[in-house]
Amino acid sequence: VSVSDQLWLNKFEAAVRLYASKLEINIKLLSAEMAMSERQLFRQVKRVMATTPNKLILIIRLHLAWEAIAGKKYKDLADIAKIAGYTSKNHFKSVFQQVYGINVSDLL
Repeated sequence: VSVSDQLWLNKFEAAVRLYASKLEINIKLLSAEMAMSERQLFRQVKRVMATTPNKLILIIRLHLAWEAIAGKKYKDLADIAKIAGYTSKNHFKSVFQQVYGINVSDLL
């Protein structure tokens, strides 16, 4: 990854982190935050990370949850799910299990 791509990714991650707890985070919101069209955002993420923006958003949200668990500041699954932008702790638990292969409850 080039320096300019890394800087762009850092900006993208910062934008996702800013809006992560909001249920309505979407490509339209992020493309406005990044000052580019939705199509340009899609192409840039695909080129740099070889994935889709939605998958990258998911990864960043789950990483936020992982950080919250590792920091041991939050002990309640509902609080951690909310940090990652999930209103349903069961859905969050399922997605976390699919991505990391670990039951999130075992980490609390």
